Amino acid sequence: ESEPRHAGHRQVMWEMDFVCFQGDWGVRSLAREQARRAVSCAQWDRHIAAQSTRRKRFRVRCGEEDKAVDDGEKAVERSKQDILRDQNDAFVQWLDENEVYVKDVASWGRPAHSLVIAIETTDDFEPSGRGLLARRSINQGDLLFEVPERLALTKKKAQEVFGQGVITDGMDEFVAIALLLISERAKGRESFWKTYIDILPPDEELNALFRWSEEETALLAGSPTLVAAQSLRKKLENEYELLCEEVMQSRADLFPKDTFTFDAWEWAFAVLFSRCICLPSTQELALVPYADLLNHSAFCSTFFDSEEGGFMADGRNVVLYADRTYNQTEQVYVTYGQKSNAELLLLYGFVVERNPFDAVEISVSLGDKPTDEDDKVLFQQKVSTLREAGLQTTERFPLFQDRYPKELIEFLRFCCASKAELDADVDFGEFVSSTNEEAVAEALTQACQEALDAYPNSIEDDDALLRDRKMYSLLSQNMKWAVRHRRSEKRILLRTISNIERERKKPAYMFSGSAVGNSGKASGTIGAMVSPAASSTTTRNTPSSSSSSSAQKKSSSFSGKSKAAPNAKDSGGDFTSRAFESLSQLFGGKAKK
Repeated sequence: ESEPRHAGHRQVMWEMDFVCFQGDWGVRSLAREQARRAVSCAQWDRHIAAQSTRRKRFRVRCGEEDKAVDDGEKAVERSKQDILRDQNDAFVQWLDENEVYVKDVASWGRPAHSLVIAIETTDDFEPSGRGLLARRSINQGDLLFEVPERLALTKKKAQEVFGQGVITDGMDEFVAIALLLISERAKGRESFWKTYIDILPPDEELNALFRWSEEETALLAGSPTLVAAQSLRKKLENEYELLCEEVMQSRADLFPKDTFTFDAWEWAFAVLFSRCICLPSTQELALVPYADLLNHSAFCSTFFDSEEGGFMADGRNVVLYADRTYNQTEQVYVTYGQKSNAELLLLYGFVVERNPFDAVEISVSLGDKPTDEDDKVLFQQKVSTLREAGLQTTERFPLFQDRYPKELIEFLRFCCASKAELDADVDFGEFVSSTNEEAVAEALTQACQEALDAYPNSIEDDDALLRDRKMYSLLSQNMKWAVRHRRSEKRILLRTISNIERERKKPAYMFSGSAVGNSGKASGTIGAMVSPAASSTTTRNTPSSSSSSSAQKKSSSFSGKSKAAPNAKDSGGDFTSRAFESLSQLFGGKAKK
């Protein structure tokens, strides 16, 4: 193995002996490294030659003709990358034919299109599918693209295809677009959107949490996100069964059973959850070709907008402007909104390692009914007040990594209040007493510890797995996301416990400073709703059916009306927030004929 195989190798070995004789340790190390690499290359060459010989002998022993094997090896087989590139080229041509400016060369008075479709992108060293890259340098405020709204798949288009007698005005938008998407995919070449549907991810690439296998979801044992995923999948199943009974069976001519299967239904919703936007002009959900290729960044602030088309244009366009400068070949992002990793994993199938909007749900409760008579009276008084406010004795709240939601602290202050404090008509949005704050701190710490105990493994176990690169590489992509997600949830819980212990020294400021903020899901305070003076006159709008998502419960409980903040993916009410916040409202309860 140490015998030099070529003159260059002998020269390197001679130089190593020479520098060793000279005693130059730095140069000697370099020469040794060069020699080691040369020997490694020689060994590799011999290994490849031996392997090739063994393969030929094996083919002969198996009775295969060498010529047939060689011909098969030389046959031209298109790789997956070639197929993806051809799909991209066809899609770009389709866009150009439908008045979307995507030319790669400058035209009269107009520069070349600033974006190009990448067949594969990565984010934090993890694959993230297709994406859009900067073809050239892009300045902040530059127009990135314009897509006519008439190219989008919407509920109105579904009504045009199936008729308003089938897709009624009362049918949920997700259901209507899902039926349209399944129908257009089944049409094949006859579909106007055939080229666009070809670039949509297939089943195996749609990794939203509600589609994971049991083996993969087992890694999320103890996580509240798993409960939300199970609930969402159950609602999809129930809605499909209801739609079959009330719509599909009576119109088998429009909805063939072999086409509108549950697998197709699940695929369509996975596409919609991860790709739909809300058209700013009409506030309608839509699947917009080309716009849906943009990947998410939590640190991006750009959002879709709608503008009137130019001269001779037909209708309005979905437009996007750059929120910052981009260098050539840099990936261009959009934000899907201020999403926690739980929301991203549930609907999109990935997590963000340094997500500034990450959160974990915790459950807090008024407690069990006491045995003491005086305590029973106080307990019943609190139960009655909560019910009048539209709240339950046990509620779930999002806990953020940098603050406590104001609604959570208000709820705990009320639950921990003494009879004197209740009778004093205090505002639980403000500091009540040192005793009350200490009880809130204890209750919150206990809730966090109970959440941590629900996980079968510790954060130290997760850290060890992430450090073991060999073991980590054996996991599937979904399993990797699961480990990262549960670790981030535990980190938030442990950080909250640590912060509470540190801030207990000053109870008057424990939950009254910058660490307490609005959850982003509500605008009111419980102090104005559960105080004795207000509870008799305040009415609450409660959801028609319970939801597994705490975000929706907080929104309906504290403000009575949910209004999603504008964001990049929809720029007028985030469709994924609507899906995550109210799974029961997502489908409107029933599929209407």
